[in-house]
Amino acid sequence: MIDEYYAALKVQIEAGQGLAGRVYDTVRLDANGTLIRDNYVVLYSPVPLAVPQDRATLPPSFAGVVEFESDIRVVGTTAATVRQMMPRVLAVVGQGITIAGRQAARLRLGDVGKVRPDESVKPFLYYADMSVEWTSRP
Repeated sequence: MIDEYYAALKVQIEAGQGLAGRVYDTVRLDANGTLIRDNYVVLYSPVPLAVPQDRATLPPSFAGVVEFESDIRVVGTTAATVRQMMPRVLAVVGQGITIAGRQAARLRLGDVGKVRPDESVKPFLYYADMSVEWTSRP
């Protein structure tokens, strides 16, 4: 279920203007392990926030109602680029996300951070973190 939601959310984000092919599951590195200076989105794996459990000794079941959150990082070569990309990524808020066997879930806005420089690389890259949340129902 987590992989299916990741794929569905990635499709939603890549539908944004100028974002096709720019969504990855980690920062971009070249063959030598050097950070690639580019404008892109890092979509982290969805995390279940609340999973119903019948008993503490049983593994959690995703069969019922489950709350999910997915963190997103917008990365850019300038602060202005990150600011311009943020609304295109956030356009997914309010849209439905669907996977087989589950009801469509509306994406809700989670936390949104400021545009910040990544001073660990020279020249700086810039980034902003945000998250989306949804409730998955059978």
